[in-house]
Amino acid sequence: MSFVAFDIETDGLIEDGVPPAVTCCATRAHIGDKIHTRTFHSNYATAMTTRDLGDVVEYLYGLYMAGVTVVTFNGAGFDFRVLAMHLEHNPQKSALLAEMVPVHVD
Repeated sequence: MSFVAFDIETDGLIEDGVPPAVTCCATRAHIGDKIHTRTFHSNYATAMTTRDLGDVVEYLYGLYMAGVTVVTFNGAGFDFRVLAMHLEHNPQKSALLAEMVPVHVD
């Protein structure tokens, strides 16, 4: 089974409907006998931009479409939720997230 483990790091929690800043995202994909790691950040700025977060979503979606299972640790309750909040004004990226969330493994 091929899978990609995905996690985000933030500067806090969701408070009063406001998402925390995302400081970085990391993935570790196990595809066949190969392991691929990738870290996303905003050139070490305090927080990732919405464009950077959109790149993360596109990367995960590409793996998902290739048959790789997305695995998270409380992803539905936090990681994907934070991404969705940051990308709520981007219907394309929001649609990709909405497609992945119900089928990922948490």
